[in-house]
Amino acid sequence: MRRFLVTGHRATSDGSFRLDDLPGTGGRMDILAMSASSALFLSHSLRSDVEVWLVLMGGPSRTLKIIGSEARYLFPDERNMASMIRTALLRHREGKRQTPGMYVSDANFEKALSEAIRDSELFYLKEDGADIRDSELPEDMTFVLGDDRDLTDDEEKLVENLGAARLSLGNKSMHTYQAICTANYELDRRENDGTGAL
Repeated sequence: MRRFLVTGHRATSDGSFRLDDLPGTGGRMDILAMSASSALFLSHSLRSDVEVWLVLMGGPSRTLKIIGSEARYLFPDERNMASMIRTALLRHREGKRQTPGMYVSDANFEKALSEAIRDSELFYLKEDGADIRDSELPEDMTFVLGDDRDLTDDEEKLVENLGAARLSLGNKSMHTYQAICTANYELDRRENDGTGAL
C-alpha cells in the first residue's frame, strides 16, 4: 500500500470554499486536489493500492482520507476532485454519510500521521534525502509532503520523532503533485522490473 499524506496549511476545512476560487477561498485547495488526482489516477483507472490523506488546517483540523480501491465518481480534473472533497466535508459537517471511498475525521496533523503510518514505514520527501533509486523500500509505505509551504519546524520534528527516513526524488524542488507523480513512477518502475517494492 502507498499512502500520500499532504498537509494543507491553509486549506479550508469546512467545505465553504468556491470551486471557481480554489486558491483563494479554498486556501490552496487546488494543490490538494491536484495532489489527490496525481496519486490516485492512471490513464483509465484508479490505483487500488493507493490512499491519499489530506490534512486540512484552514479552520478546525480535518483529515480527508481517499481510498483508491473504494473511491467512486471521481475524475482526474482539479475541479471535480475539489467538488468531491467539498461534498465530503459538507456531509461530515452535517453528520451525513460521506462519498464512497472518502472519509472525513477531525484528526489533526499529529493524529492523522500516527494513523496513516500504522503498519507502514514513514518517508519524508525532501531534496536533501537519500536518493529513492538507491533506497530499499517496503511494500507498505507512507510519504509525507507539504503543500506550497514546507512542513513547519514542529511538523518536521514530529515526522523525525516518528522515525521517518528522508527520501529525495532529485535535487530540484518540485510541486507537491509533481513529487507524487514522480514517486509513483519510481515505484511502478520497480514493480515492472519484477523486483517488487524492494
